Amino acid sequence: MRPAFYAVVVLVGAVVVTMGVSRLKSASPMVDRSAIQIVTVRRGPVTRKVQGLGVLVPEEVRWLAAATEGHVQQVMLRAGARVKPNTVILQLSNPDLDHQLVDGELTTKKSEAEPSLPTCGFNWNRNF
Repeated sequence: MRPAFYAVVVLVGAVVVTMGVSRLKSASPMVDRSAIQIVTVRRGPVTRKVQGLGVLVPEEVRWLAAATEGHVQQVMLRAGARVKPNTVILQLSNPDLDHQLVDGELTTKKSEAEPSLPTCGFNWNRNF
């Protein structure tokens, strides 16, 4: 008796689900006739104005690399600006390089300020 009861329950359930699904409306989207533009096909350029939201993605991305590391101190130009070969885009700051520059300038000034000593050609490393 139990297997027959389960078979009847499954059969009735299948019939109910089939009838419920058959009464549903079509899932395909419906469009009003006034929203559709019907035209005659002609040869020539087709122009169509379309508006919408989106994001522009560049076809080619070019990465910039500096010879040394540093922090961006100032942005001179933004994305999309037209540039020439010598256009400055960013100003970088590197405290280590600034320190080396100051040291080099001080060394240069020191060597320019010291009078040059005449050389007599004497070899101090010679053993007597």
